[in-house]
Amino acid sequence: MTHSPPGDTIHLLFVLPWQGYHSFIVAAGLSRQKKAWRHKAASTWLWSGSDNGKSAGTTSGRKIVARPIHFVCWFGLVFGAVCGGVVGTLGAPGQTANRGIRKSAFGRTAEGQVDLYTLTNRNGIEVRITNYGGRVVSILAPDRHGKMADVVLGFDNLDDYLGNNPLVGRYANRIAKARFTLDGVEYKLAQNNGPNSLHGGLKGFDKVIWAARELLKDPPTLELTYVSQDGEEG
Repeated sequence: MTHSPPGDTIHLLFVLPWQGYHSFIVAAGLSRQKKAWRHKAASTWLWSGSDNGKSAGTTSGRKIVARPIHFVCWFGLVFGAVCGGVVGTLGAPGQTANRGIRKSAFGRTAEGQVDLYTLTNRNGIEVRITNYGGRVVSILAPDRHGKMADVVLGFDNLDDYLGNNPLVGRYANRIAKARFTLDGVEYKLAQNNGPNSLHGGLKGFDKVIWAARELLKDPPTLELTYVSQDGEEG
């Protein structure tokens, strides 16, 4: 009987709610191969534009995450666009025919095929995500007058992401001398910044192809996962 090596599975969950015009939820979690705990998520509104300039508070994400997902930890981010007053401009929910998730080729790396996933909700809000590093490539959203525009400073092709990396991970910033001690055990890491380990080492989570699957069609929900094997990068 074979056993897979111990390691961690990193989950990224992208949700494009159909109810509103101003929200896009990104949640992340970590699960161990040997043990897993169930923990329900709550999504926090970081910023939300409106006609009167008020910000929204905290709202629960339990209705969006409809199925059990085993996580050690959860955290949520919500990206907002200035979309106050567009409900009457765009029309009623359900008028967007191509809502859901569409998959298309985005290029290739040495590891293999890279794909682009387009999430579209009932109101025509569109988010494009690539499984290369789990990047948000674009968010097409309306302003308060209903004019659609891309609010993400992304690239149109994979090659630009290879040379201009906008993400960091598995650790942000430097780990001095590329080593640390945990519970009395010293761990040595890959050196990529002189004697230090920077932003996850030679090959962080931003430089790998994540496995993708559609969890829900409505609201469009995409899950990206990556298994970081024990000993990876040190």
